[in-house]
Amino acid sequence: MHKKIIAILAVSLLCFILAVVLMFSTSCRYYQTFSPDRQYSVYASKYFYERFLFKMPGGSGDASGKVYLYDEIKQQVISSASVAIMWTITDIQWEDNKAYFIGEDAPTISNPWLLPRPIKMPYTKTDESDTIKTIKEYSSFDKLQSITILKPINSCWKPLSYQAFDDRGNKLSSWAKRYFQSSNSTCDFTPYFMHALESDKGALVKEYSYNAACDDCETSPCGTESTWDHDGKVIAKKVYKGCEILKSKP
Repeated sequence: MHKKIIAILAVSLLCFILAVVLMFSTSCRYYQTFSPDRQYSVYASKYFYERFLFKMPGGSGDASGKVYLYDEIKQQVISSASVAIMWTITDIQWEDNKAYFIGEDAPTISNPWLLPRPIKMPYTKTDESDTIKTIKEYSSFDKLQSITILKPINSCWKPLSYQAFDDRGNKLSSWAKRYFQSSNSTCDFTPYFMHALESDKGALVKEYSYNAACDDCETSPCGTESTWDHDGKVIAKKVYKGCEILKSKP
């Protein structure tokens, strides 16, 4: 009889331990994000017991769980941390040899995750003279992402053109600006006209133009806005009033 009681207690204790382990284990990924060079990823999982708690619609981010730092090269978890509220840890910051979240949940900027290998961050190259500045942005994989050309107008640098590319070198978008100066123009207030193009997988899909009184002012569409499918067929077209600024003398 005594042995039977001990056996029952042992089984009960084992079941209790397994239940606790199960309840505080994690399942399903709440979100996942990668370092700029994709050497590492960070993902979060909810505690198993959160499945049984009532949540208001849209309240899944209020659950608690764990966040993991994963080595995509060695395919193993490097570190983890408990999180009280899942939605508070979606803003991961990557630096050369560390990662952390903005806020009070660990890892923080004062107590970050240290990376076993440094990551390669996106970088920028700038060529500048007295009359022109060219800014090229590159990804962590040394792929050209964008080119911006600026010139000094009214004593400040203003962007004249911009081009963006995908990792295969296909152009995603581009625009060109034409500024119009007068005796009333200043660095902050110089009217301009802009013509823009958008592409998808190497095919032109949209073309439009607009005017504005300054770089930070509200824009007004003008001219013709056209949208095409990938076969070059027009699927939408809008005609606005003429681009009146073009009639001004630059």
